[in-house]
Amino acid sequence: MSSHPRLEDLHATITKHGPGEFGQTVVAYEQAFHDEQAPYYDDLHTDREPLRTYCRVLIDDIHRLTQGAEYVVDLCAGTGKSSLPLLERGVPVVAIDVSAEMLRVYRRKAAGNPNLTLIHADATNPPLEPNTCPAILMIGGLHHIPNRELAVANACRALRPGGVLIIHEPLITGRTHWLVPTLRNIDALTDLRRVARAFRRRMGWRHKIEPTSDDRLDFTPFERSFTSPEELTALIPRHMRILDLRSRMMLSDYAVGQHLRSLATLIVAVDNWLSRSGRAGWSGNAIWGVFQKP
Repeated sequence: MSSHPRLEDLHATITKHGPGEFGQTVVAYEQAFHDEQAPYYDDLHTDREPLRTYCRVLIDDIHRLTQGAEYVVDLCAGTGKSSLPLLERGVPVVAIDVSAEMLRVYRRKAAGNPNLTLIHADATNPPLEPNTCPAILMIGGLHHIPNRELAVANACRALRPGGVLIIHEPLITGRTHWLVPTLRNIDALTDLRRVARAFRRRMGWRHKIEPTSDDRLDFTPFERSFTSPEELTALIPRHMRILDLRSRMMLSDYAVGQHLRSLATLIVAVDNWLSRSGRAGWSGNAIWGVFQKP
């Protein structure tokens, strides 16, 4: 991180002295990190198949849950990956993020849409009045927050009766569905260039090594993925109703080559069937939870 002295200094402070009360130094690090990441954030993670198709399906699911809401609050909104499609479908959005640079990118992408309200604030303590919000999204942001319990409690407090909290976060359980290595093998065996390179290596022939490194910032060292469904439900106040809780992204989180991209819709359809049917257990790479305030 030598090219990012502010991040380097914050990282050194946290490593030496700890995150401080409620992890405020970690929050400052995350802010600086995402300010740095904002210009190329939209190219990360969702620029490949089948994840790109999966994200479109995810947005459809969120839209079904929030249809009819006067507005949706997007906590940790970033550049609008999760809520800009809702905005484009006519759903008013209140986007909150700790990174001003991320919000600037969101504003530019929204092209002056009057239904967008941007708020620069920490999602741990969002400036939301109690019992006012019809729907709140936390899509890929909760694992960046040091005090997750406080963030979820404040989000639930802001919901009006009948309002829903929608959470989608990384999940690491150590389990992998058996279809994953099968998909990888099919992808490898049907990639003729990859097979040819493997053959040349096997024969000891010289081959060109294609560069794959990317120096762009990707993950922060302070992210904490969820490791079980219980880890999420422990954060949810007892009075909240669980409408849906399952793992997702069994197959969709693995990039396939150009030759299989036409099958992305099929891969995601199988993925969603495994998720909804419960046949995959908790072998997905994301946890999905929908909670309603009575």
